[in-house]
Amino acid sequence: MIRFIKASKYIICVGLFSYIVSSCDNFFNTAPHDAITPATFWKTEQDADAALTACYNWWFDQCTGPNYIFFNDCMSDISFNRTGSSSYKQVATGELNPNKVPNYYKYESIARCNVFLANIHRPAFGNEEDRKNMIAQVRVIRAWEYLVINFWFGGIPLITEPTATAEEAQVARSSEEEVKNFIYKELDEAIPDLPDEPSEKGRIAKGTALAIKMRAHLYYDDWKEARQAAYDIQKLNLYELDKDFIKMFSLEGQDSKEIIYADQHIEDLYKFSDVVRLYNNQDGGWASFVPTQNLVDMFEMENGLMPSEANSGYDERHPFANRDPRLYNTIIYPGMDWEGKNGKRIINTLDKTIDGKANKDYYSTATNASATGLLYAKYTLPSIKQYSPSLNNDRLCPILFRYAEVLLTIAECNIELNENLNTALVFTTDYYSIFYR
Repeated sequence: MIRFIKASKYIICVGLFSYIVSSCDNFFNTAPHDAITPATFWKTEQDADAALTACYNWWFDQCTGPNYIFFNDCMSDISFNRTGSSSYKQVATGELNPNKVPNYYKYESIARCNVFLANIHRPAFGNEEDRKNMIAQVRVIRAWEYLVINFWFGGIPLITEPTATAEEAQVARSSEEEVKNFIYKELDEAIPDLPDEPSEKGRIAKGTALAIKMRAHLYYDDWKEARQAAYDIQKLNLYELDKDFIKMFSLEGQDSKEIIYADQHIEDLYKFSDVVRLYNNQDGGWASFVPTQNLVDMFEMENGLMPSEANSGYDERHPFANRDPRLYNTIIYPGMDWEGKNGKRIINTLDKTIDGKANKDYYSTATNASATGLLYAKYTLPSIKQYSPSLNNDRLCPILFRYAEVLLTIAECNIELNENLNTALVFTTDYYSIFYR
């Protein structure tokens, strides 16, 4: 009897242990109810759409952060950045070192695209064309990311599948030519599955994909292919030059027919936080990227002669008078009328004091005063008040591709191929007429 009781205890203990082990196993395999996991995701078309949206997050500028389209110019001699934390300044000044390299080499967006493409077959779709459209959008995003990194580094690891471990991510470097051909192939296969117009604002459609294809071929001097991509954009009959250049680069002009694609932002929800970098100190800005005198010097006089040429009419006492009208739509310079945070005034970045008081916009007054005394007109004119109440929580949508680039590409390719030269001349004449209106 005693033996039986002891044996029963062992049986009960063994049974309880088995239950605990089984329960623990189920516990650790239970999907959390407050987070998305592979076990709970990729079930519906809505899941696929959410994953697609994640691929768009910083898709254009993930290589450098939200300032990609502005900061790149700061590595050249046409724009200057004084931000101490930035590495772009070091590129421009020739002080680049391993500790100060612009962060172009980044695979975050590529990894998101790879995960999407590996799982998009799992949800049920009511219309298979919608699935093909999503796949095409993601392939275009991934192709763009590879174009940027390949262009800067000249051959990079080509990763097209999700990697689960650090060892799997140790992929040999492909040649620049191999990556370039991959980009071309991805775009060519994706474009037919895209609609002419996006299903909603901010989605990639044929025009955007063709603009990337056009730019990719242009980067690699494939003139005929770049021109053909530009022609294909024209055939969509969706875009035209905007006759109000400055308005196009403002909140009011965000529906311009010249815009092929703009980086989408919404106040609070998905804000554009860098308008503050465009304005000068007195208006609460940081002046993080500003034009240089080199850029000013590139503009001709109104008569077509360069300021240094004889009979140009250039007056060094009035250096901005009678200049190419494009200058006035590009640069804010001393002497311009302005309506800033505190009302109307004349831009003055030259005098250290005004009426006996320190001039907040004088270049050495503060680190957030324009170091060149100049500002960019795009996105800042006609007034700072378009961004009220905040310069770092805004719905500005910076333009990534516009129709003017398409026409300029056609003109450039025609010149490089020595073909249709009259067409190139007609375009440049029509385009310049917008500034001379």
